[in-house]
Amino acid sequence: MTTASTTTQQCAEGAPSEMEYQTVRLHLVALQRTTNRFVIASAADIVRHCETVWGLVEPWLPQAQARLRAADGSASDAARWRSTIGAVSRVDSHALTSDDLLELCSAARRLLGRLMEAERPGPSVAEIAARLRELIASGAFPPGSPLSVARIAAGLGCDRASRVRVELALRDLEIKGEVTFGRSKRATVVGEREAIDRPAQIAEWLRALIQAGVYPRTTELPWVDLLSRSFVSPRDTVVRALDILVDEEVLLRGPKKRPAVCWKLPFPVASPPDIDSLLARLTDIVPPDVDLSPFRVEEACRRARSTWSCRISPLPEDLTHTIDVLVGAAEQLIPLAALRYADNEEVETRLRRTAVTALADPPPDVLRRTWHAACLGAAVQDILLLLAGDLT
Repeated sequence: MTTASTTTQQCAEGAPSEMEYQTVRLHLVALQRTTNRFVIASAADIVRHCETVWGLVEPWLPQAQARLRAADGSASDAARWRSTIGAVSRVDSHALTSDDLLELCSAARRLLGRLMEAERPGPSVAEIAARLRELIASGAFPPGSPLSVARIAAGLGCDRASRVRVELALRDLEIKGEVTFGRSKRATVVGEREAIDRPAQIAEWLRALIQAGVYPRTTELPWVDLLSRSFVSPRDTVVRALDILVDEEVLLRGPKKRPAVCWKLPFPVASPPDIDSLLARLTDIVPPDVDLSPFRVEEACRRARSTWSCRISPLPEDLTHTIDVLVGAAEQLIPLAALRYADNEEVETRLRRTAVTALADPPPDVLRRTWHAACLGAAVQDILLLLAGDLT
């Protein structure tokens, strides 16, 4: 009890949060050891043990009440603190049962555990809810987007133990009708996700690559399986995209042949860009101080692909950082692959595609931008495979 009183005084004096966290943690360990030694032989034992638990936890109630007042901006957080405090409140000890004692012990541990979590650094529940509202309003999280608690927590500076704040913030948004929870208990932004014609989207990007000179006239495109990997899309979706371009007389496709770019095209095209000129442009846009260690590059490739594959809406700053790493990686890796595979036209085409993808302006729409990042990640991964000696 002396420890708890000291901690309460430290809170009032603005003591370091880490000290408060460690103090609560030590008190929680002491509570667990005490309750683990309880032996119930009579009704008197139950009363005595309950008094022991109340004596251990009551010095912390002022701190819990302070947390309740601080949670005024969040209905979910305030309700959590009210129920937590209410569960350890004293009752008539003469009518208690062993089940009541077990519930009281659990409630006491829960109270101290939540006080520990409250000492963790990071924004409050109300601040997280406000930030999520801004992201939803800006279109960063469009209607129908799934919201990953782990990703939001990491992006907003909450550690693993404080993800509960994000969960409570999402519950606040649910109360306001901005978020809904499905059967899997996963939050989704209210409203239907805009239907995007994926084949048309792929066809549009292929058209842009042809216009930029990545695939010159009469050039054969890669086999469908390789295009599927490049565009991080199912094979049948890519086939439908190719059908669109065949109908537009942009591509020719025969049985058991790779699709080829037509000689006569319905739009102007540039000459195949020189790798050195593309690298010079890339150097100008690589952000300073970006971490291009092998681990970070591999991680960016993996994150870009998994974010798109799982249709997770990342925080805008997280997506920007991933793209920055991939752009820097492209600028770093392309000259290495060009030197290793000099005079290899197929490799040169892959390098041009990677550079043009890295130089393209990311789409403003978050879903298209996420797909663009995935395509860039696939292109960078392709270069890593080339440098490892894999030409497939």
